[in-house]
Amino acid sequence: MTDLAERRGARALLTGYFLNMAGTGLWLSVRVLFLVRAADLSASEIAQGILAAGLLGTAVSVLLGRLADRWSARDTTAVFLVLEGLATGAFAVVGGYASFLVVVCLAATFDRVCTASSAAMLARSFPQSRVRIRASMQAVGNAGFGLGALAATAALVSDDPAILPYLALLNGLTFVLAAVATRRVPRVSAGPAARLAPRRRALRDRRYVLAAALNAVLSTHAALLTVALPLWVLSRTTAPVWVVSASLVANTVLVTLLQVRAARPVQDVGTAVAVFRRAGAALAASCCLFLAAEQFGRTAATVLILLAVLGYTFGEMWHSAAGYGLGFDLAPDEAQGEYQAVYAAFSSLGRAFSPAVVVLAAVTLPGWGWLLLG
Repeated sequence: MTDLAERRGARALLTGYFLNMAGTGLWLSVRVLFLVRAADLSASEIAQGILAAGLLGTAVSVLLGRLADRWSARDTTAVFLVLEGLATGAFAVVGGYASFLVVVCLAATFDRVCTASSAAMLARSFPQSRVRIRASMQAVGNAGFGLGALAATAALVSDDPAILPYLALLNGLTFVLAAVATRRVPRVSAGPAARLAPRRRALRDRRYVLAAALNAVLSTHAALLTVALPLWVLSRTTAPVWVVSASLVANTVLVTLLQVRAARPVQDVGTAVAVFRRAGAALAASCCLFLAAEQFGRTAATVLILLAVLGYTFGEMWHSAAGYGLGFDLAPDEAQGEYQAVYAAFSSLGRAFSPAVVVLAAVTLPGWGWLLLG
């Protein structure tokens, strides 16, 4: 594969991912509002459906991970992006709990398979630059998601619920556009070794499962800024409420600008482990700063929280880069699809438990709960 073909494939992939994440930001910003106002669902029904979909999607993706090994990972990704687009667009016709449950489960399942197959595609199509490209995807995805959320805010100004189904359809279209872009990625097959590989090989690989489990533990930081910080600011500090939105904006901007640079040190398993440790230290330090903010007045508390957000952001970026490196480099090339499905499944579980873990630290066990989390 020539450098020119690789660069073109990478540009197409990043463009498609940006559009896709813009659509996702647009839809997720209004999804709950649509389900409550247009589909007449209760908050508990929505929560139960999303949880069930996440668990089902995670389990099914592990079973389907081998598709990206036995078939082309690029083509598997493109097909499941289209399927996810259709499922996401189907939210526009949800009219009750039963139809919501079917649609959200299909969307989650296709999403989890896409996550695994796209990681396998990156590993095979861009073997020398896969961590850097994955970091670039996170950066442009962050920017796209933010722009989509901003567009959703503008769409809600009219307060017209009739517009909400069209946002679901628009999001579905972005998945199709991402699938078209994915077809420009160089197609690299896993070869005959993938068909001869034993089933559940990844789950029997103790070192890989341990790495995936440790990554899942660190992934519980996911809800720290969106769940724990608002509750902590409101209930235990004298900091102004605006520091919450400022923190989210600062985090988004820094990740967009610096994620690729944060991934540069990750070249192999050894460097990934070193960066992984650095991420854990930064996240632990940020927890201590959040805790310290409770002890000071308005100005000092605000400064400490912003410093904590800075430490958290670098910890997040280092964790992402190191996680990509470990997930790619510890997996045999001919079984990347199956291995990435297992890695993504563990990560999904960590993120699923994230709200409960951070609420325990910030609300249920205020004070030393932050130290426990750190």
